[in-house]
Amino acid sequence: MIADHLIDIETWLKGADHMAVLGVSYARVLAEPDRQARRVAGFLAAPLDVDEMIRSVEPALCRQT
Repeated sequence: MIADHLIDIETWLKGADHMAVLGVSYARVLAEPDRQARRVAGFLAAPLDVDEMIRSVEPALCRQT
């Protein structure tokens, strides 16, 4: 059910030329928060506190593997 919904969303986003989308993997955020925070900041092209974004990642809170 959820997988079907995600497929529908991905299909819709591919046809949504009026929007830019950056996929962010939760597992990669946990594994490499510095790199992923910089990706998000670069994508948004906005003044973000990347160091604070990195510090906010708490792998101990991950309940799914």
